[in-house]
Amino acid sequence: MKLVCTLSLAALAALASAGCFSGGQKWDGDKQAVLDKIDAVCADGTLNREYPAGSWDDDQPITYDWDVTTTRRVHLGVWLNNIWGNTVLSTSDCKSGLRKEVDGCEHGGQSEYTHWKYRADINAK
Repeated sequence: MKLVCTLSLAALAALASAGCFSGGQKWDGDKQAVLDKIDAVCADGTLNREYPAGSWDDDQPITYDWDVTTTRRVHLGVWLNNIWGNTVLSTSDCKSGLRKEVDGCEHGGQSEYTHWKYRADINAK
């Protein structure tokens, strides 16, 4: 019984970290500034906009890069996977998707939710 519980907890922990980057810079003291910037670019038309129908082709994301400090840069990216036509990313979906990559991943991450793929990454400049 104890072995089953341990294995189940290990499996749940692996699922929770799916999509997280395993190394690189951490959000550290810049986390709240990044979350605030996500809120802004997901509300001002930068990322919450119409996306053309397409695929997960890494050459087609809508991105936003921001120097959070003089030595660190944040990269945000959103892709649409929708073969039926252009789709508008809502402000709430934009915020929710990108915030999961910051709140749930200490080094940033990349995940897919419904027809959307989100990436939030922080790196040294």
